[in-house]
Amino acid sequence: MRRNTCANGVFLALLKLDSRQFKFVIDACLWASKHDNREVKAAGLNMCVELVNNVAETDPATSTAFFQQFFIPILQDTFFVLTDTDHKAGEFGVDVR
Repeated sequence: MRRNTCANGVFLALLKLDSRQFKFVIDACLWASKHDNREVKAAGLNMCVELVNNVAETDPATSTAFFQQFFIPILQDTFFVLTDTDHKAGEFGVDVR
């Protein structure tokens, strides 16, 4: 299983949050991805990628609930960041493997 920054214990703890609390985690990642500071922006995008990858590897009920609630907002904010006129080519060190 793929769990880098979100170590096993941390990721499992995130999964135990209720949907309101979990939304705060998603909102924090998305806020960071829109930050003016390059490093904060890259960290936010990397956290989103990692979170999506980790959730995709969970049981079908958990991953389905996550993607139904959070996939569109994550996708919208990611497109916002990538199409933002302040974005410079090659600015993000995002690992999408």
